[in-house]
Amino acid sequence: MSPSILPGDRILLNKAVYNTQAIKLGDVVIFTYPDDRRLNYVKRIAALPGDTVEIRENILLVNDLPLDNPIAPGLVLDFKPEGGQIIMMEENAAAIYLIIVDSANPQNMAKITVPHGHCFLLGDNRSQSTDSRNFGPVPTSDIQGRLDYIYWPAKSWSRLGLYPHK
Repeated sequence: MSPSILPGDRILLNKAVYNTQAIKLGDVVIFTYPDDRRLNYVKRIAALPGDTVEIRENILLVNDLPLDNPIAPGLVLDFKPEGGQIIMMEENAAAIYLIIVDSANPQNMAKITVPHGHCFLLGDNRSQSTDSRNFGPVPTSDIQGRLDYIYWPAKSWSRLGLYPHK
């Protein structure tokens, strides 16, 4: 999930949030990994039930609309991209966040429709993420909660605190 969450970060999850609110695009959630139900994964909600999702040359399209993702120049981050990786901004509904893509090996994924009762999850480090592109849409019942707080930042105290939700 770099650059949003870095290795070594300690996070708090809000298990009650979806009792009173709907799952939203852009939320970072913790869920039960479908291929090994003993594991928990952290990914971002990219598409909701009934949405179509596709990736063309590193650009995420939801319901046939490309998400706005200009290259984010001059960012000061606690994460350093490697090789051909570039950092971009992505806007999905009201959520704006950073992603990492590999410009040397652009990602593509054929269009699918997210089934009822499921959501499509993507990691923010798109070139190195095991996510719904690998294991398919995840049942919303497997979502345990939303990331709300980083209580022990791995790299910089400037990242301590509430995780931003738009």
